[in-house]
Amino acid sequence: MITPFKPPLLPPKLRPGLSAWGWRRRIGTAALVGVGGLFGMQAGSMLPDPVRPVLVLFAFGFAVCSGILMLVAGFALYFASQAERNSGYTTLSGSRYRDLWQLDAKTGSVVRRPGEPRQL
Repeated sequence: MITPFKPPLLPPKLRPGLSAWGWRRRIGTAALVGVGGLFGMQAGSMLPDPVRPVLVLFAFGFAVCSGILMLVAGFALYFASQAERNSGYTTLSGSRYRDLWQLDAKTGSVVRRPGEPRQL
C-alpha cells in the first residue's frame, strides 16, 4: 500500500548546488539566446553574399547550442525538482507543489507553508 506524502513539520534547509528555480532561469536564458540566433539567421540571409554565409552559420551555431543547453538544463531541472521534492520543499511555484514547503531559492527563507495558497 502506498502511503501519502507528508511534508516535514519544520522547513527544510536548501540543498547545496543549483536549485530547480535556477535551472528554470537557465532554460529561459538559453531560449532567449536561441531566439536571438534565429533572428540573426533571418537578418544574415538579407546581407550581401560574402558576409551572408558567415553570419548565418554563426547564428545557426547559437541556435543549436542554445537548444542543446535547454535540453541539458531541462534534464537538470527535472532531477533538481525531484531532489527538492524528496527533501520536502520546492523552489518552484505551481499547484503541483502545494503539499511542499516553498523556499526562496537564494536565501532559503520560507515563502509558503505546505497547503497554503500561492502568494502573488
